[in-house]
Amino acid sequence: MTRRERKALWEMAYKEFLRRAGSAKFLYETHRDRQTAAHYTGEYRRQMGVFWRAPAERAGLRTRGADGESRQTTWISNPRKGIQVLTPLAERVRLQSYRCGLLRLAQWDKPNGRGKRSVAVPSVYDRLIAAVLLEILEPLVDPGLSPFQHGYRATHLDGRVVELPGFPGVPRGSTKIVAYRLRRAVNGGHLFLSEWDIINAFPSVDRAILRQMLIEDGCPAKFARLILRCLGTQAIDPRRNGELVEVTGIPLGSPIGPLMFNFYVARVHHTARPGSVITSYADNFFVASRSKDGRSETVRDMEAILDTLNLKAKEKQRLSLGAGDRPHEFQVLRDWEIRWAGDRAELRERRRSRSPRGKDSPWGSGFPLHGDLGSGRPGEPEERHLL
Repeated sequence: MTRRERKALWEMAYKEFLRRAGSAKFLYETHRDRQTAAHYTGEYRRQMGVFWRAPAERAGLRTRGADGESRQTTWISNPRKGIQVLTPLAERVRLQSYRCGLLRLAQWDKPNGRGKRSVAVPSVYDRLIAAVLLEILEPLVDPGLSPFQHGYRATHLDGRVVELPGFPGVPRGSTKIVAYRLRRAVNGGHLFLSEWDIINAFPSVDRAILRQMLIEDGCPAKFARLILRCLGTQAIDPRRNGELVEVTGIPLGSPIGPLMFNFYVARVHHTARPGSVITSYADNFFVASRSKDGRSETVRDMEAILDTLNLKAKEKQRLSLGAGDRPHEFQVLRDWEIRWAGDRAELRERRRSRSPRGKDSPWGSGFPLHGDLGSGRPGEPEERHLL
């Protein structure tokens, strides 16, 4: 695709966004029917999906933004009232003066039970605009990402199930696909492994660099500015009596945040040297190489690219199969484990407590998991789409 054709696609996307989000009737129907994050699997879908999908009584105040409202607004069953409420919002979009309002900070327990995760929750109206924007951006941005990027990836595009060649039935946004890729790499001779984790990943994203990357991809400058406005700049911290705090990078809780983060770090996958493979899950990067020198060179190039993005990474584990004092196990995220049996790698699912996601937890229990996703639109037939 030429640069001119790419710019034309971005221009069409911008006009389509203004058409949809600039209509109060469209916003009302989206607010009533859409289930944002219904196409995601993995941790983001379990945690962030509650902002839009989970019943208010289960999610409690965790779904509420700075405006104090949840998805279950009082006018959801009253079309006339709903359109009346959303008309000023649609008008700001049409006049290109829209910007995300205040966010609301919340502290969630991490799924592994170690520490807290700071989440900035947009208001229900800002989530609505971001949901429309996500539906516009995803078909445009997602196909350009690396097939080795996993985590926060949609399992459905345009109503079709997205599958990767050689991994039928495995959602490309799950931890399982990462484990399968690494096992295949090890059995193919890539015996030198390393895992790197980006430190404070989402808040460390440089918005100026992200804006420039969007423009270089063909996005109109005014559209890139609007995308960044949808991320928000300030949040209310209830723990500090409502004090305003600055929000940097990409806030966890933004519906477009995961897509923008994947777009931001996509170029890291181009640093893989011949004989090396880079597979990622969100902000965790796995390097598998045929030689120790190849692994070192690929890691050095990867760190150089991350440095240009103002991101820092730390090594979490390293494994050299075939060495006399080698360890025999390599943990893949927190769900899987690669075990080396001397001449072949085997995959084992790790047992762990699922207590943080019980029915009384903020994650809720009403989410269909990897094997039971659907298109998010009841009654629609599903098609399978191989990348």
